[in-house]
Order: sequence, then C-alpha cells, then structure tokens
Amino acid sequence: MTIEFESTPEGARQGMTHHQRKIRELLEEETAICEDALEGEYNQGRLDEIHKEIAYRESQIEKLKVI
Repeated sequence: MTIEFESTPEGARQGMTHHQRKIRELLEEETAICEDALEGEYNQGRLDEIHKEIAYRESQIEKLKVI
C-alpha cells in the first residue's frame, strides 16, 4: 500500500513519522519471529520481506528529508 504525502515540510514530517512507526512495527514482528525460531518455528520468507520493507521505508525517509 502506498500512501502519498504532500510535498511540504509538514507533509514530509508526517511521512517520516509514518515510516518510522511502520519500521518499529516491523522490528517488533522480526523480534517475535526470531523468538519463535528459538522454539523451532522459523519463517525466513517473512524475515526477508521485513528486511526489504525496512530498507524501502528507510530510503523513503531519506527522500523526505530533502523536502
């Protein structure tokens, strides 16, 4: 899902806040998956998706910093 933010300083701030919140959620999910791995349940596919999404969101934050 793509969310568009206004190309204004306020829109950029909102965008960065949104991406940072989502990154925190993804890191929490990653932690839960890793904890499950200790119990024998492992989901490498989802971990790969999480890492890709975090990288994408970090790149979007960098783009928003220049607005």
